[in-house]
Amino acid sequence: MPKEDLDDFLRELFLADLMLGAKATAELPLGERELSLPYIEKALQTGQPEGLQVSGFFALAKVGTDSAMSFLREVAEDRRDEFGFVAARALAYSGDRHFLLKLLAEVDRCRQMGWGMSGGDIAVWEEASFADRVSTARERLGSVEPGEPVNESVSLIGYEASREDIHLLESHFFFSAKDITAWSVTLNAIRNGDYDYAQKLFEEALSDEASSNGKAVLLRAGHKLGLSIDPEAAFFLLKALSSEASQEDVRARHDLIQDVLGELPLTMNICCAIEQDIPVSTGEWKSSLWQLATRVDSQPLALVALDALEKRSR
Repeated sequence: MPKEDLDDFLRELFLADLMLGAKATAELPLGERELSLPYIEKALQTGQPEGLQVSGFFALAKVGTDSAMSFLREVAEDRRDEFGFVAARALAYSGDRHFLLKLLAEVDRCRQMGWGMSGGDIAVWEEASFADRVSTARERLGSVEPGEPVNESVSLIGYEASREDIHLLESHFFFSAKDITAWSVTLNAIRNGDYDYAQKLFEEALSDEASSNGKAVLLRAGHKLGLSIDPEAAFFLLKALSSEASQEDVRARHDLIQDVLGELPLTMNICCAIEQDIPVSTGEWKSSLWQLATRVDSQPLALVALDALEKRSR
């Protein structure tokens, strides 16, 4: 198409709809896309409606010429500025690799503080396509040292993890032991790629953990991930925790009862132990047993409960 005709064609498209013109421009060879920039620059001029200006930034990202991307990167340097934030979102939308890698490092640091955060860098990151985010996560996991924050990266890989991803994940898993959130996220991604290997890593972690409190935290995390838990091991751990009185142990007992044993089928051995121990136990162990006893269909336990109620009413 002659340059004059192409210019007229683009003018009509941009007059009709800014993003329509940008999408049509993106189909052109890179060297011909500069023809569209005057129409987009007009949308960015001071005094234009805010919605049109926002569309202008995204149109630049869609056109993707060197000058357009350089302009977006420059404006995006100050994300505290209204247009800096919009430019950053447009860069993420464009799939700009270098920008996304740098941004993901910030998002990974944010995710160390929990998953409830939103806005800011996370809102910018979520403007990128899922495919671009997963690709960026794989590149980051393969380039950063184990021990760096990678919660978001690992979580993304977990959505479509395969056995081929295990080597990317396991080095980060072994360095995440002191952060239960990072440990859980990484083990979940490994589980999605290879359940049996995740189960093996989980059992090794339980075996290596020395404290009862630490074992309880791991059991709860493993159960939430759908890994296999031995109810009797959890029950005997609960008994060990019931002889300890720190605030952490109180929380661990509660979580073990509510989130693990409260959701697992109780074995005959556990039911018999509850039935035998309640009449003779005291303190925290007795309290823990009563909480589990609500799941045991037992006439002797019912009689013990009735007797206790009668004694209280006297």
